[in-house]
Amino acid sequence: MKQLDPYFESKNEKFSMGWTDMREVLGRILNPGCNTLLICRSGRATLLLNGKRHLFRRNDILNIYADGYMSPVFIRTSEDFSTFCCMMSGEFAKEVSYNVSSPFWDLLTAYPLLRPDRKQAEGIELWLKQMEWLECNIAKDRLYPFVRDYI
Repeated sequence: MKQLDPYFESKNEKFSMGWTDMREVLGRILNPGCNTLLICRSGRATLLLNGKRHLFRRNDILNIYADGYMSPVFIRTSEDFSTFCCMMSGEFAKEVSYNVSSPFWDLLTAYPLLRPDRKQAEGIELWLKQMEWLECNIAKDRLYPFVRDYI
């Protein structure tokens, strides 16, 4: 399971993705210094976001901006908690957002924690399986265009 890398930006990588249990950041403000997308895979976590407690559970999506705006604090996680994590450099995030309509980013700014309905959750499950397959089967140096187009 890949752990969050607090020095991700200094490595000049465009993105880093994997799975994490978030235990190494419990009780600390999560501000990785880059745009970060988290999607809960299993279990649940309690977090503070914008001064309010929230439950982060399976298929929930949390978007964290590089500027630290509304950075969450994970308070506790269940034993089986796991989340997909994609950390994106500013340059890579701009490339990704170029392909996505502006109203979507406005939505993520207004609601950084999204709870998909059942039908959307099914699509997220399939998307996560594709991302996992890409990470396991495509060489890192060839992974870039796939991740850019799938995020």
